[in-house]
Amino acid sequence: MGLIKNYLFMSRKCPYSLELLKKIKSEHPNLLNNGTLLFINVDNKKQTIPEFIKKVPSLFYSENEKRILLVGRRQIDNWLNNRINQI
Repeated sequence: MGLIKNYLFMSRKCPYSLELLKKIKSEHPNLLNNGTLLFINVDNKKQTIPEFIKKVPSLFYSENEKRILLVGRRQIDNWLNNRINQI
């Protein structure tokens, strides 16, 4: 079984997206290093963005064979804190 990928859709135009990216890179680099969290920049016109991504930041992840979409600062912060506590 491969690693479960968690996709964080962000924009360089969104202040919280940038703040979240800095926080993860500086405080929790293991989320990036183990390959389970991938950043997708919605500003990149070459990147295909799913139609259901309407706002940034948005986190799309799998848990117990279910796909879950979190939108907004509070929901993503809660997921991040729970994920860090599991590591």
